[in-house]
Amino acid sequence: MTNDKAGAPICIIGAGGIVADAHLPAYQIAGFKVAGIVNRNKQKAQALAEKFGIEKVYENLEEMVAAHGTDVVYDFALPASEIIPVLELLPEGATILIQKPYGESLEEAKAIHALAKKKHLLAGVNFQMRFAPYMLEARKMIADGKIGPITDLEVYVNVHTPWNLWEFLFSKERMEINYHSIHYVDLIRSFLGTPSKVYARTFKHPEATQLASVKSNIIMDYGDMVRAVIHTNHNHNYSYQKQESYVKIEGTQGAIKITFGALINYPHGVADSFEYIIAEEGGKAQWQTKVIEGTWFPHAFIGTMQQMQLAKAGIINKPENSIDDALETMICVEAAYNSNGKGGVITDDFFEHNNRFGRMSKMTWLLVFLIWANTSSAAIAEKVVIVNPLQKQQRVVYGVDLLKSKLQQIGYMVSVVATAGKKVPANQTTIFIDANFNSDLKKEGFSIQSSKNITHISGADASGILYGCLELADQSSELKKLPASLNLQDAPEMVLRGECIGLQKPYYLPGRTVYEYPYTPQTFPWLYDKKLWIQVLDSMVNNRMNSLYLWNGHPFASLVKLKDYPYAVEVDDATFKMNEEIFGFLTAEADKRGIWVIQMFYNIIVSKPFAEKHGIKTQERERPIIPVIADYTQKSIAAFVEKYPNVGLMVCLGEAMEGVGQDDINWFTKTIIPGVKDGLKALGKTEEPPIVLRAHDTDAPAVMQAALPLYKNLYTEAKFNGEALTYDRPRGAWAELHQKLSKLGSVQIENVHILANLEPFRYGSADFIQRSVIGMHEVMGGNGLHLYPQASYWDWPYAADSVKGGARLLQIERDWLWYKAWSRYAWKAKRERSAEVTYWNRNLADQFGVSQADGGHILRSYEEMGEISPKLLRRFGITDGNRQTLNLGMLMTQLINPYRFGLFTLLYEAESPEGESLAEYADKEWNGKQHTGETPVQIIKEVKAHGDRAVAAIDAVKLVKKIRMSLSD
Repeated sequence: MTNDKAGAPICIIGAGGIVADAHLPAYQIAGFKVAGIVNRNKQKAQALAEKFGIEKVYENLEEMVAAHGTDVVYDFALPASEIIPVLELLPEGATILIQKPYGESLEEAKAIHALAKKKHLLAGVNFQMRFAPYMLEARKMIADGKIGPITDLEVYVNVHTPWNLWEFLFSKERMEINYHSIHYVDLIRSFLGTPSKVYARTFKHPEATQLASVKSNIIMDYGDMVRAVIHTNHNHNYSYQKQESYVKIEGTQGAIKITFGALINYPHGVADSFEYIIAEEGGKAQWQTKVIEGTWFPHAFIGTMQQMQLAKAGIINKPENSIDDALETMICVEAAYNSNGKGGVITDDFFEHNNRFGRMSKMTWLLVFLIWANTSSAAIAEKVVIVNPLQKQQRVVYGVDLLKSKLQQIGYMVSVVATAGKKVPANQTTIFIDANFNSDLKKEGFSIQSSKNITHISGADASGILYGCLELADQSSELKKLPASLNLQDAPEMVLRGECIGLQKPYYLPGRTVYEYPYTPQTFPWLYDKKLWIQVLDSMVNNRMNSLYLWNGHPFASLVKLKDYPYAVEVDDATFKMNEEIFGFLTAEADKRGIWVIQMFYNIIVSKPFAEKHGIKTQERERPIIPVIADYTQKSIAAFVEKYPNVGLMVCLGEAMEGVGQDDINWFTKTIIPGVKDGLKALGKTEEPPIVLRAHDTDAPAVMQAALPLYKNLYTEAKFNGEALTYDRPRGAWAELHQKLSKLGSVQIENVHILANLEPFRYGSADFIQRSVIGMHEVMGGNGLHLYPQASYWDWPYAADSVKGGARLLQIERDWLWYKAWSRYAWKAKRERSAEVTYWNRNLADQFGVSQADGGHILRSYEEMGEISPKLLRRFGITDGNRQTLNLGMLMTQLINPYRFGLFTLLYEAESPEGESLAEYADKEWNGKQHTGETPVQIIKEVKAHGDRAVAAIDAVKLVKKIRMSLSD
């Protein structure tokens, strides 16, 4: 059974920590297909489904069973007390894998066993330690006769276990043996069979008196010649350096010692080790170390599921971990608890009619092992250990997890530990995350240094380490292996690199006016889609973006409640709770990825209920500052900042209403900034969130000069090319404003606004985009990017395309190249052109499933097409805004006399290279005057040539029809 024939799909029942940490990672490594998951708390199931790509989250078990019947393996991860109710809902003849223990007691195990037999279930129990890769290697050595017959088998665990991680254990009458040492009981049984007697004593500890027991000694009696013992102590809380966790197996000719590091310094763990010694005739035996790929968690979980798959497929008659075999383990556990009360107990007393359940012979076990060893899941590649001492830095943890996932995808076995210990094995591939941030690096910068099998990643901050992990992951993914040698240092050029999403509509809601859209499921159903948000945030972090702008007129009345203004809330209680939950989720997930959520709002808009209470309009362009509105707004902002950390603000002081005289300055400095400071004070934080001032319809330089002495983390934002994309190096009055803003001492953000001349087509000219970002730096003085969607801003998250069957395309999927190109050059603009062509050829080839040569043809087509609309608009258009006529259809009168239609002259004077409009060209031509710069006739010729070359390039691609459907005409 290999990855291309991964057996029956798996349906998981339960979504607890063991599923997240072991079951699903193991199945992902092995290539098993997980078809569905169900859990009482659906959100937990949805989170795992999103993380591991599970096809379906079911509302209940009945729905799952109805969908799959007996065609799947049902994988339980439930408390033992819930096993029987679940079994009763499963169809007869189903295949199931039950998480250990097999009941809270032998009596309960027998009841489960009887029900499973009655329903003819193919059932196994997840006693997985016997399938850990190092145990399989030990078993093979023993089967090969390397150490001779076993004479001594010892499990020794002396660690500190944080039992508070499993709160349900505090109510259990049986704890340590039933929930921990049961692993070792089962392990010893797998080597030696079921013992004739069990002697045991289990103990409490003064620091854990609320737990039934935390330490145990167990002797499993196999006669006079074999010692089998288990010693566990979970309260060795004297630094992890002396903690121990091992299995020692001695035979007549040698010994094996396996350190399973998962329990040491839990939950961080240390590296495993496999050591052995074999007596040699005529020589002195030496201990040797063997590198074993994989570990207990999660790789052993492959084995238990593999057994169920083999049995379901008919390859073996019964799984090694069958419920029959598991019942014998439960008999030993029951004997241990009885012995704890009254001494050694004969296990035969617990067998019915002295009939044991078909123990597996050595030859049968060896056959199963050989089947296992020849599966693809056992063919594990090189092991990598990532040492991350920054376990409390969630951005670092997220970056390490991404790196781990990428390395696993290309075949490495990866474990993450908090410390490497005193000595790292010379042959161990290790990635060290530096514990101290590097002050020599720029903000968000990173350094990667690697030589041989050791790599160091350091960062200026947590985001820098995150980006360093991403860079190493990307390079490894491209090479299909870890780079042999790296000496790399990098940092972003632009301070804020972000995309925006509009919580707005192209129509007015009843009783409201422009920009007034409360956050409700009816107006914005996608806002509450966590899976979509994870997809958006993951795409952003992959593109190294660090800011997400949410545009809305007055969001506060949907997100906070004020004691002084309880009537201002404009959504019902149920919706308000939904808004709190989704905004908390979004901001937390964004923070994990190093992304600021920046909430945009317009100046002096108030909520509809607030306006009605005070007998005013929700917005009024000429309204001066009214004390009650200022107080309400300041308290709204303070409550917002306090409630949602890692959230910035963006304000448009003009447009919705224009200030009178000093009003814009006063509103910004006496209402908005004080509101943010009040929120920080209530939160007990000093780190200032970003406040972005939109330069539209306000005297932004004057406002900023008044504000900068009061607040340091300020930014300005202005449109790069108006509401279009026309020219990479704006000039004249347009550029002068940007230049003035960039010299204030804050950061000027360049806004690629609504692309009225590009909608609804797909735009993918990496060359034009790169030139534009260089122009942002060199001409405008900009050092930040605020990127609108390439099309359909008003219909986020969907693109405008008509798709067969009525499906909707997501903008971030359809316009992946748009986001990837702008963010790539926001990180670093001046990249060598030939290298960029190679980079985009490869990306386009991967995207469309073609050769790199054909990827080059697609790139040329995109870039030739990418010149057409910008050139046409800047020579024939009337405006750069959403009245733009080229896509809407242009009347002859608009073409020949645009002045009648309110010509926006800055389109020609600032957002185009020096040149002539059609009217100017005709006038000069008629009067015999010298033409200057770019002319309409010149553009007509160039556009035709661009179109011809674009068509020729796409026609050169073999899959022409498929590709044409994905490109603009």
